[in-house]
Amino acid sequence: MKISYKDFRPRIWLALLAVVVLMAAGAAVLDVIWLEYRRNISGHVISNLETMSRGVVLLQQDSVARVRKIADEPTHKAFAARLANNPDDPSIHDAFENWITPLYQSRGFDDYSLISADGKRVMTSGTRPYVGQLPLPSTRETLRRAELLLAGAVTPPISARHPFSTLMVENPSAYAYQLSCAPVDQDGKRLGFLCLHENPSVRLYRLLRDGRAGVTGEAYVVDQEGRILSPIRFEKNLAAPEGAEPGWSLFQLRARVMPKREDNGLPDPELISTEPLTRVVERLLQFNSFDTGLLEDYADYRGRRVVGAGRWLPDAALGLIVEEDMDEAFRSYYFARHALIALIGLGTLLIVALTFVDWRSRRSLARSEQQLVAFRDYIPAGLNMKSAEGRYLMANPVFESGFHLPAGGVLGKTDAELFAPEEAADLEREHNEVLRTGRPRTRNYTRREEDGGEKTYSTVRFPVRGEKDGSVVAVGMVALDITELIRTQRDLEELTQTLENKVALRTQQLAAARDLAEKASRAKAEFLANMSHEIRTPLNGILGMTGLMAQTPLSPEQWDYLRT
Repeated sequence: MKISYKDFRPRIWLALLAVVVLMAAGAAVLDVIWLEYRRNISGHVISNLETMSRGVVLLQQDSVARVRKIADEPTHKAFAARLANNPDDPSIHDAFENWITPLYQSRGFDDYSLISADGKRVMTSGTRPYVGQLPLPSTRETLRRAELLLAGAVTPPISARHPFSTLMVENPSAYAYQLSCAPVDQDGKRLGFLCLHENPSVRLYRLLRDGRAGVTGEAYVVDQEGRILSPIRFEKNLAAPEGAEPGWSLFQLRARVMPKREDNGLPDPELISTEPLTRVVERLLQFNSFDTGLLEDYADYRGRRVVGAGRWLPDAALGLIVEEDMDEAFRSYYFARHALIALIGLGTLLIVALTFVDWRSRRSLARSEQQLVAFRDYIPAGLNMKSAEGRYLMANPVFESGFHLPAGGVLGKTDAELFAPEEAADLEREHNEVLRTGRPRTRNYTRREEDGGEKTYSTVRFPVRGEKDGSVVAVGMVALDITELIRTQRDLEELTQTLENKVALRTQQLAAARDLAEKASRAKAEFLANMSHEIRTPLNGILGMTGLMAQTPLSPEQWDYLRT
């Protein structure tokens, strides 16, 4: 029996189905894992963004409350009125500075500015170069918000045009500050705005720094043009201008993918970039939305693929961005995905290998079965196997032809259905005896043929045991036709007897001949003995007389006769 592709095709289709099911299940599991990880990452990023947003709002509220407390002081309002009426009197400036300096310093501020009610002129300031100048646009926008909110407002971080002697910042090459402004009113009249300078590195930048997650987490703030207003974590990954000191990137970068230099491959902010803003900043500014939600797999200002979210804080006029590299954020997912893909690949290889081994085994088994069938069909002995109940499970052609049974017609039948009652009963007794003892049984079995002749078989019945408990589950039989052997044996016995009889007769004949020869030999000896005696006596006389005659005178002729 040969295994063909057609015979094995169902198993190939089954293996292919198993591979498809395995891959589909793996893809479904990956989707579930991805959704779960995405939900966790989204919760982590959004939660971090929410926490930092609340922190920024609390910082602003605290700063405004501290400024408001000073602005509502009667002495402060009196100075504001005097400065509004006499802006060029240096004594008033000095007196105001002496009064307000210990107040703002005790509340954590670094400098002060008093701006006119119309917001177009700095009436006085601890940094005297600012006096009389037009406030920055961001400051004027903050004044407008402070006027609308009544309580006050805080500017985004601003790059100082003049350094502050009391300012300690994280970036020595740039000076950053924030203005916390509150309106100054007296008797329903707006006297101006008090703005106190605060170092953002003390609280805001520290909050952003502490909010960076993991190794690649980033947190920064941007203005309405996408300019980054806080120190960045990966400044060292950018190409620094020649002679630049650490912190050079503050207020110099926009949140966009920067072109890279050809010599070292580092992003260089001095190169002209045609790239748009990063996706999170673009969505935050373009659609005038307060929350971007979680955004995945976009390029940050370094060109790295990140996941992030943004929120616009209208009271602070800045956007808060929280990001983390995709590789770190989804590291566990990537590991699980690679592990699952490896397991799917391993499972697929295992299925293919098992299918191949099964095909090889089946082909080997088919070859063995083919050899066994050939051995069973062509061995010159009858073979059969019966179940414990006595039904035939197998019979070879020699058994069927030798017992005159129809080809293939014995399977599933008993001896009672195939043989005469007496013969069937004898066969069943032998079968039951092997079942009872569990031992092989040998016997010469003679049965009468339809033509009146007899056939003799030498049979061996043996038990076939099961794999589980070793009990006898079937009985096999080998029947060898020894009729010709018996007949030949009988002929040999008869021939042997005949030869023995002939040998005995011939032996007797030879013995008689021997006795006769011995008798003749004895008679001859006696005759010769007697004749020798009878002849020797006269000869002795003749010889004596001849000798005597030779001594007498003789003629030559007589001498010749005598000598002859």
